[in-house]
Amino acid sequence: DPCEEAKKLAEEIMKDLNSPDVKAKIDKLKALAKTSKIEVAFKFGTNKATGEYKTTDIATGDASSVSYTYNANGFIAKGSAHIHPLNLDGTPSAGDVYSFYDDVSTNPDYMYDLVIWNDDIYMLGIVDRDAFNKFVTKYPKSKHYDEETHGWRKYKSVIGNHYTDILESYYKIYQNKQEATEAALVSVISAYKMGIMLQKWDGSAFRALNGVDAQKKPISAGSSSSINFGGGNNTTYESITIKGCNN
Repeated sequence: DPCEEAKKLAEEIMKDLNSPDVKAKIDKLKALAKTSKIEVAFKFGTNKATGEYKTTDIATGDASSVSYTYNANGFIAKGSAHIHPLNLDGTPSAGDVYSFYDDVSTNPDYMYDLVIWNDDIYMLGIVDRDAFNKFVTKYPKSKHYDEETHGWRKYKSVIGNHYTDILESYYKIYQNKQEATEAALVSVISAYKMGIMLQKWDGSAFRALNGVDAQKKPISAGSSSSINFGGGNNTTYESITIKGCNN
C-alpha cells in the first residue's frame, strides 16, 4: 500500500529531524535557501554502536550541483539534505533521482534525500530497492539525464518527453510552474515504476504526492502551451490532479 509506505517514511524522517544536530543544520539550510546562489548539503545518520545521531559538515557546491561525503564521522549515512537556489526548480531533479540511487544502491541504511527550496521541503524516499535498481538498469543515467541542465533529457528520452508533456500541460491549465514540476515528477515516478516516492512538507508533517490523475485529449499539430518548456508534444489534458495520502 503506497500510503502505508508513505506513513512509515514520514514517521521515520521526523525521528531524524528531531535530532538537535540534524535540526540545526536543516534550519541553516532553510535560511541559506532564501539567498544562496549555489547548492549546499549535508548527510545524516546514526552511529550504530552508540545510537547517537551524526551529521557531516555542510558542503558547498556550484549553481546546480553539490557533492558530499558518503561515510563520515564514524557513521553510515541514512539520508541527506541539500538546497536548490531560487533560480532552479524546487522539486528534485533527474540528477537528484540518480544521485539518490547511487546512495541507496551502495548503502542498505539509506532512506531519503531532502531538497529545500524557498519555503518548500521535498523528500525523495525509498519504497522498493529492487524496483529502483530495475528502473536504473532499464533507464540508465547515460541515456536519460541531461548533464547540462541536470534534468531529464528531452527528445531522446521517453522519460524526458513524458515529464515535459505533463509539465507543459499542467502549466497550461493551472498557471503554476512549481505545482507543474511536482505533477511531472510524481507522474514519471509512477509511470516508470521507480520504486521511490515524493513527499512534501506541509508545515507540520510530510505528505505524500504519489501519482497523478490525468485526463487527456489529442490536439492538433501546431497547438502549443502558453509557456513552452521545450517538449514539443501534441498532447493536452483536460485536467491533471496530484494524488496524495492522508498520512
